Formats: sequence, structure tokens, C-alpha cells
Amino acid sequence: MNLFAVLLAGLVDAVGGAFKDYPLEGFKIKVFPRSLVFASLVFWIPISDDFLISFLCAGYLIRALVEIKKFVVAKGDYTNYWFKRIEESKQFKR
Repeated sequence: MNLFAVLLAGLVDAVGGAFKDYPLEGFKIKVFPRSLVFASLVFWIPISDDFLISFLCAGYLIRALVEIKKFVVAKGDYTNYWFKRIEESKQFKR
């Protein structure tokens, strides 16, 4: 894959996640580089040398890896996580 496209996809994913989570969770410096680490893993998958195809495929693969990692860390039990997030967002809006 195109190295610049993959790293750019990782950076876009990291910045987007930080922007999305900041209002409720704040900025987490330990979580921010996670997408860039996954981007370095995705780079070794031979898909295409074309910039756009590499960028789009890497973005999807990075996002999938991050979500799988979250699921494994939560050990498959998202129920408490989602209810907690809903309650936090209700308190935030008040």
C-alpha cells in the first residue's frame, strides 16, 4: 500500500475519534496514537499502490481493527458500556 495514504488514514481516524469523544470523555493522549499503530500494521497488507484505494481501504481496515480491539478488551459485553454512555450523555445535556 501507499505508505503516505495509510498513515494519513490513521491520522484522520485518530483526529476524528478525538474530536468525537472530546465533549464526553475528554482528550486521551494514550488512546490517540492507537489508529496510527494499526495503520503501521495495515501498511503490510498488499492491496494497491494507488493513493485513493490505499487511503480508503486502510481507513476501513483501521476502523475495523480498532472496533475489534475494543470488543476484545470489553470481552464482548457492551451492555454496561452503552448504558453508561447513554446516562453520561443525558447528564451532559442537562
